[in-house]
Amino acid sequence: MLLCLCVLLYLAQDLEQSPRPRLWAAFGLVAGLAGLTEPSILVVAVFLMALAAWRLSRAGKRRLAQVLVASFALTATILPWLIRDAVVFHRMIPMRDSMGLELRMGNNGYSERWTSDQKHPLHDAKELAAYDAGEPAYMDWKANQATGYIHDHPRWYVWMCARRALYPWTGYWSFDKGYLAMEAMDLGNIPFASCLTMLGLLGLWAAWQRRSPDAIHYGGVLFLFPVVYYFTHPEPYHMRPVDPLLVILGCFAIVTFKERAGREDGLAEAAPLDLVRAGLASVQAPPG
Repeated sequence: MLLCLCVLLYLAQDLEQSPRPRLWAAFGLVAGLAGLTEPSILVVAVFLMALAAWRLSRAGKRRLAQVLVASFALTATILPWLIRDAVVFHRMIPMRDSMGLELRMGNNGYSERWTSDQKHPLHDAKELAAYDAGEPAYMDWKANQATGYIHDHPRWYVWMCARRALYPWTGYWSFDKGYLAMEAMDLGNIPFASCLTMLGLLGLWAAWQRRSPDAIHYGGVLFLFPVVYYFTHPEPYHMRPVDPLLVILGCFAIVTFKERAGREDGLAEAAPLDLVRAGLASVQAPPG
């Protein structure tokens, strides 16, 4: 998924400069493969496609045909899996049927951790038996339980969504002794994750100040990709696909501030944005 996200971001930079159908088709193909791996990435793909089309339009270039080509490639990539699910389960399933379970795992009254693993079929014999009795019915049951609890406890849900939105960026969930006994590494992860996020935000701000077209790319990916986890439940590994973007932006921030300090001392001006592009290209480029 990390590779797919980096390739999408790399291709999106070229989409805005070129109306070539092959390039747009390649973007749709990669977006489809990424969506089959992790459906939440599709919102990022749609955002990047829409942004590229808008910028082509502003430049006076064609964009409708290109969007149709990319959309067709994306649809053709994921359609066989949707057809397979419809045939096997006798119903339409949007990519995965596990949303009900994921929603229930994070919304059942338990808040000591960000999710309740003990209620998962992998860890509970009764849940596993219910799952084995019929997957679609089990997922519907979990979805009804989750939505029912959210309906009855709206304030709890809003508070938990806020906590879940904070956790991936800072690593902070709680300083309760019981929680820290389960997640002892959090004491070291909180300053690390918080500093990485801060550097990434500073880099994004610096890119925006330079009116760099990459600023919207990076900002959109960073803020759209984890949104679904705020409403269900996060996991520490959910941020791994965007961690390289935070590192690139953090390096950009450091180089930018160093450049500004150098100019004050009369040193030659550098070009930190080129380093960002080179870093992303090195992630995407195959080994020689």
